[in-house]
Amino acid sequence: MYYHHFDPANTELTISDKIQVAMTLVTFCAVLVALFGERFWKWLERPKIKIDFDEYSERCFRWADVPLCNIQDEEQIDNVRKYYFRLKITNNGNVARKLRVRVDIKDKNGKEVERFEPSTLQWINKKEETDILNEESEYVNFLSQVVNHPEINNRLTIEIFDKSPRGIAWDRKLDKYEYFITVFGYNIKPVSVHAKFVPNRNMLSPGKLSLI
Repeated sequence: MYYHHFDPANTELTISDKIQVAMTLVTFCAVLVALFGERFWKWLERPKIKIDFDEYSERCFRWADVPLCNIQDEEQIDNVRKYYFRLKITNNGNVARKLRVRVDIKDKNGKEVERFEPSTLQWINKKEETDILNEESEYVNFLSQVVNHPEINNRLTIEIFDKSPRGIAWDRKLDKYEYFITVFGYNIKPVSVHAKFVPNRNMLSPGKLSLI
């Protein structure tokens, strides 16, 4: 019986073999590009949403006087001074469409608060949803706190878009709260952050908001 001896020295590819391998690789790459190229570029250029709060930025944290303020479960009060906490929403990709910011709230013990349900916040353009272009930022109203009129009990407001009567308490007593904020959109995956609000010991001074 004859046995063929394998000689590694004789396994070198010829020029013709190398050309054939190269053509096979090119064809394979072309197929990959045809199948996944468009999807890859869409993924690479997708909207990239970031949520920030900067207490040192006047665009995120400012005060304003409200000539006539309707305090839920209380009454209309003249000349109410409020501090406003706003979230900065930035897009670092292709245009993000129909963005909504939804918030839920829990008390300082991590329990759901009474008379609330996940609700949409109001953008500063007074809309419920908005588009954000590439490298553009927009601001959404989040919280406001009364810092005068000591007689007011419900001093902290969640700035939801829909304030029609439906059993939701958006004006709440000044206390520690946890918030769960999510940005939804037509062409993005939801982006979420966790926020905490801690009131100042002096009820006539603004509390502190932090994102986690």
